[in-house]
Amino acid sequence: RRNAQTNNSWLHNLPVLVKGPARCVLELHPLDAAARGLAEGAQVRVRSTVASLVVPLHVTADVAPGVVVLPHGFSAGGAPLQAVAHARAIATGSVNSNRLAAAADIDVASGTAALNGFPVWCEPA
Repeated sequence: RRNAQTNNSWLHNLPVLVKGPARCVLELHPLDAAARGLAEGAQVRVRSTVASLVVPLHVTADVAPGVVVLPHGFSAGGAPLQAVAHARAIATGSVNSNRLAAAADIDVASGTAALNGFPVWCEPA
């Protein structure tokens, strides 16, 4: 899922678009959060077959049970010209959700990397 302020990574370096609340939060249905003993704002470890990330939790009925959403974050690092984006990533603890995707996972229809729609596991960090 993306939002207007993070539609493309180049927008992460525009000061007017990076202000406001942290947007790189794991969205999880209330039933799934309760089943894992997780509460709003908790630090959650999201694991895939190739990586794990720790992010804050947002509990919401806007996602279906059994589904997690980790919007594209402001990744620290990168080009030196991305100073605003880098500072925002450090300040909010944003992560690069693409790290959870296995290089071998390919979207059959397009032949490109499958960056969503793959299994992950969530647990308290």
